[in-house]
Amino acid sequence: MELEDVRGVHALLDDYCRLLDAGRDEEWLALFAADGRLVFGSKAFEGTDGLRTFLAGRKGGGLHLNTLPSLTPIDADTVETDVPFFGLQASPQDGTRVRGVGRYRDRLRRGPDGWRFQERRIVLAEGY
Repeated sequence: MELEDVRGVHALLDDYCRLLDAGRDEEWLALFAADGRLVFGSKAFEGTDGLRTFLAGRKGGGLHLNTLPSLTPIDADTVETDVPFFGLQASPQDGTRVRGVGRYRDRLRRGPDGWRFQERRIVLAEGY
């Protein structure tokens, strides 16, 4: 992968967390290909309408943090990633606590507007 592609992929991964946590839903939706898919446990959210359903079920007050991703190029316009993450949740009653720990497993596709999620799988660590 060219350095420019690595930077583009890292920006996409970071934007996912930043925009989700900030409640910037329209910008977050634009990170996915038109036929993009998000899989969380046994639920799959497909296309823009499905992704909106995912957003509607979210609780606010969270902070998602990625650690160093591994990138596996499939071809010039496709890359798979494995991204360890953890999520924090803040509330006046409970303070700040770890809400989830796991991995994002992604298939990214480069299009005219740059890198986009074709599929993101959220795989929680055991116990979360």
